[in-house]
Amino acid sequence: MEKKKKNIFIANKSKLFKSLSLLISGFIITSCGGGGGSSASSGETVVVSGQITYDRVPDTEGGLDYTAIEAKPIRRTLVSAIDASSGSILENTYSDNSGNYSFSVPASKSVKITVYSQTEDPIIRIQDNFTFSGAEFARYVMQSSAFSTVAGVNVTKDLNADSGYDSTSGKLKNPRVAAPFAILDSCLKAADFFLFFIAITFPSLIVYWDESNNTTTIGTSNWSGVELFILGDADQDTDEYDQHVIVHEWGHYFESKVGRSESVGGGHTDGDILDPRVAFSEGWGNALSAMVLYPDSVYKDSGGANQGSTGVMFDLDENNSELTKDGTFKIGWFSENSVQSILYDLFDPATDDASESWDLLNSNSGVIYDIFTNEVRDTESLVTIF
Repeated sequence: MEKKKKNIFIANKSKLFKSLSLLISGFIITSCGGGGGSSASSGETVVVSGQITYDRVPDTEGGLDYTAIEAKPIRRTLVSAIDASSGSILENTYSDNSGNYSFSVPASKSVKITVYSQTEDPIIRIQDNFTFSGAEFARYVMQSSAFSTVAGVNVTKDLNADSGYDSTSGKLKNPRVAAPFAILDSCLKAADFFLFFIAITFPSLIVYWDESNNTTTIGTSNWSGVELFILGDADQDTDEYDQHVIVHEWGHYFESKVGRSESVGGGHTDGDILDPRVAFSEGWGNALSAMVLYPDSVYKDSGGANQGSTGVMFDLDENNSELTKDGTFKIGWFSENSVQSILYDLFDPATDDASESWDLLNSNSGVIYDIFTNEVRDTESLVTIF
């Protein structure tokens, strides 16, 4: 269930304390955009609408590229209009796949727009495993500043979750508001990979992320058997933008909750002779990351100073480039590399690689889902490549 241990960056053991600008339930930021526009259809209510986005930092083969940040939609997340005076919820809605939201709220109110790191279909929540809110760990939220609703005037209120990157210093200095929403979006991509072909009611998923999630506090990004834990240790190893890593761990959730997993976990890397259950589980996670993020088949795990290096990187489409490691034959049922190559080749288009004229298979995610929920789940043998 752990990430590969090859050249993993060692985390600073000192705890990273959060800024006092955080809410108990997440981050506070000021919305970008605002102001009125069209005439409201009623003097009693006004329409508040807008688009919610987050900063996506590209994960490249040379690490994260903070010079190429893109605003991506925060999709299908819970959005609330909050009475700024009483704190009560005036209206709830969910954003669409473009990040757009809209609802009617009373006129003559002081209102804040709150965006939660939470989706409903499927149910995914990104929570802070270092901060309690009542009886549970707090959800991350993004919240606008207060604005007034005026009878007869609709309001446009756009919000963007910032990466926390300071272009002047070239460092992460500000609250990393975008991180939970980037993780949420990667999990949604994985779920949508299957939902495109088949209607599924996924079991609810909780993902824990915090800036203090490092090799001391959580070990590495992992599926615990109950929840996902994602690293957040800046300048050492933080995974909020490492899409392949997050989808890999989501794959463990999938096989555990939807299919069947018998992996005993533990460390693993290229050339290891693994328990065949571990080889299958880790090979599956790697292969799924390339399937979901196709055509990006290069698994990348950034880290180091300013996340400017790649500690683990390999191309799922290249299969096994080395037959041996330290004189030991490394291709077989005991190898996650072999498993990931077989599983990915079941998916990738037959015309994807001219050098693999023998690869004529091209299965969609519906077929893969059927295999995991039938043959894999119901087999009388152990869950391996066989």
